[in-house]
Amino acid sequence: MIVPTAEVDQLLTDLPVVRVIKGDTVDARLHSGVFLAALVNRALDGTPITLHRAARERRRTANVV
Repeated sequence: MIVPTAEVDQLLTDLPVVRVIKGDTVDARLHSGVFLAALVNRALDGTPITLHRAARERRRTANVV
């Protein structure tokens, strides 16, 4: 299905503004780094160990701060 450019532009215009909030106003569990780590771990833990070998190695050797 091909969507007309004008329709795509309108849909993009209608999207809400998204901002990244930093600092103490955000629960620590929702900080971007924590969220991204959880997302990556969930993806890697849910796939066979023969997939994403480079990502698994990077996760294993990551320096966690």
